[in-house]
Formats: sequence, structure tokens, C-alpha cells
Amino acid sequence: MSRFPFPPVPNSWYAVAWSHDVPRGTVLPVRCFGQDLVVFRGEDGIPRVLDAMCPHLGANLGVGGKVVGNQIECPFHAWRFGGDGVCTHIPYSQNIPGKARVACWPVQEVNGHILTYFHRDKHEPTFEVPLVPGFGAAQWHAPTFHSVNVKTHVQEMNENIFDVAHFVKVHHYREMPTATEHIDGPHVRVALSGELEVLGHRFTAANDAYMHGAGWTVIHVTKPFELLVLVAKTPVEVDLVQHRFAICVRRQFGPAGWPFRAFITRQVIADVATDAAIWENKRYVERPLLVKQETGIATFRRWHQQFYSGRQEAGRQQDVA
Repeated sequence: MSRFPFPPVPNSWYAVAWSHDVPRGTVLPVRCFGQDLVVFRGEDGIPRVLDAMCPHLGANLGVGGKVVGNQIECPFHAWRFGGDGVCTHIPYSQNIPGKARVACWPVQEVNGHILTYFHRDKHEPTFEVPLVPGFGAAQWHAPTFHSVNVKTHVQEMNENIFDVAHFVKVHHYREMPTATEHIDGPHVRVALSGELEVLGHRFTAANDAYMHGAGWTVIHVTKPFELLVLVAKTPVEVDLVQHRFAICVRRQFGPAGWPFRAFITRQVIADVATDAAIWENKRYVERPLLVKQETGIATFRRWHQQFYSGRQEAGRQQDVA
């Protein structure tokens, strides 16, 4: 039974794999949205995502399946399926049943991730995840890639960006940062500024968090150094989210750049672990008692409702003291 009063998967784009995990001609089984999918990259270099279970006798196409041209071949009886999910070849029959197909999923490959679009009612995507300027450019250190499973809901994780008060206790701000929100349909930017204290040193801090739907966030730190954190949150099962994050530090500080990069990477990983421990052990409060400095939480919950079919009451009335 879920701990949360809203559907387990908001309608949005979600990462199903890092791009580098699916080289040309390879197959990757994935588990998300409570079901088994398969990701494969054809000889044309294009990634495709299908339901994993073969309609013939139920083999998992992602476990032992292989790429043939731009199709995937079942490991059990060698039935082949195109990127549209339609069976194209049965080695021992000229007749291909009309029902010999599996569901195909919309795919977008961007920022080092392979994304697929989930919609409860099978609607087509209404927006895309944009390219992150600078990610992978020579002016930046090579990104490091990390993943952890968290027992929570993506809405709880997303709410963190708007919960400016927690930045003091959890993320090293000396006092609540100033936050400015810019909402544009399924996209939102939250600009934060304030003063950090790390290892006894104080810094002026500024960053922008860009959320594109419920499953994708980019955090761009501009002060006191420049850092990109690409965050992909993918529901795996009810109340279980795969939390992927790629950390990219701009080349700076000369010879000290590499130790600095290592320090920042460790710090981001530690902050994620702190957040995760809280997410896993808290309960969702539908009517939180908020003070006037916390109006961002109410703003977030209203914005996030758009990702539920029928606009379920994901963001109900909040009490502000």
C-alpha cells in the first residue's frame, strides 16, 4: 500500500538508462513504472524502448535478446520486433499474426540519458526535455554518474526545490535563501541565492533549478563555483524511485581543479544521502502547517497537479500560519 495519496507515476518523461549503458547494437532490460521494459540501440544508433515481454510465450526480450539491424530478436524463438513493436519475422512461419506486437514507448535521448514518456492514459508527449547548455563541453570536467534507489515518491523529491527552509539544516545555507519562481507550463525555474557555510568558510551562493516535468531536474550552481547536477527520478515500483544524478564541475582553479572536483562530488553525494534518509522516513502531510516564508510549497503542489490525469488532488489546501 502506498504512503502517498496520489498515483505512483505522474505523467512525464523519465530516464530509463544512461546513454553510455546502451552502445550501438546492444540490449538493456529495465524495470520501471511497475513493469519490465527493454531498451535497445539499433545499427542506426537510435535507441528504442518496448515492453519487454514477448507476446508469443512470454520471454523477456531484454534478457538474452539481441539486436538484428534495427530490430530486437527474442532469445526464446527468434521472433523479431521493430522499434514500433510490430513483429516482422518468425523464422519458421510465413504467417505473422496481427496481434504479434508489443507496446512501444516514446523516446528522447538528451543530456547523456535515454528518456521515455509515461502517461497513464497513453497520450503522446506534450513537451520535451531541453538540451543543457555546456553539459559535456570541453570547459567542464567529464561528468560522474551516480544512482541510488529511494523509497519515496517523485513528488516528494521534487518538492525539495521549493522547500527553501530545509536548505539551512540540510544544504549548508546560513539562513533561508531567497527564492524566485518562474513557471512556464510543465517547466519551472527556481532561482536561489544566499550565503553558504562549508568547513567554516562562508560563500555567497547562487543557483538555478530547472524542472522539466516530474522526472527531470537540472541544478546549475553559478556561485561560488560553477557546477551542473542533472537529476533524473524514475518510479520503479510503488513508493520506489531510481534517483540518477550526473555531476559536472566546470574546469577552474588551475592545478587544484581535480581535487576540488573530487571534493564537490563527495559533497553532492553526501547531500543526496541526507535527503534520501529524510524522504524514506517521513510521511506526506496533505495539509501542512506552513509559515508565510514557506509559500513555495503551496505553489509547487499546485504546479505539480498537472502531471496527474484528471488533475487529481495532489496539492490540496495548505494551512499558512
